[in-house]
Amino acid sequence: MASDNQYKRSEVAEHSDVDSAWIIIKNKVYDVSKFIPEHPGGEEVVLEFAGKDATEAFNDVGHSTDAQALLTQHYIGDIVESEEDQAKAKPAPQQSATASSGMSWVLPVAIVVLGVALAYRFFSQQS
Repeated sequence: MASDNQYKRSEVAEHSDVDSAWIIIKNKVYDVSKFIPEHPGGEEVVLEFAGKDATEAFNDVGHSTDAQALLTQHYIGDIVESEEDQAKAKPAPQQSATASSGMSWVLPVAIVVLGVALAYRFFSQQS
């Protein structure tokens, strides 16, 4: 899978339509133009990332090992060394502590429980 072809991100960006769709995944460049009609998720998914770095989206989907092996058939080169991992250099938007910990449901549930307890106490004192 070694290649002497080196591409700048700006060169990859020029290939962003259905006729010529290149994507970057882990600093490797893939020409997925011929694969677009075959993509199980539909053409739109591939075209959304055509000409761009699709590493995060590719990893987030959790592609099978078969899908990852299929990707190697479309490999055409690498990102020039000076531009590698530029996407990682940009700071990611920060999430709140509750959203990132998966505990975003705790506060609303606690408020409901507290409300029910107060209502029970209020109505039981009136009887």
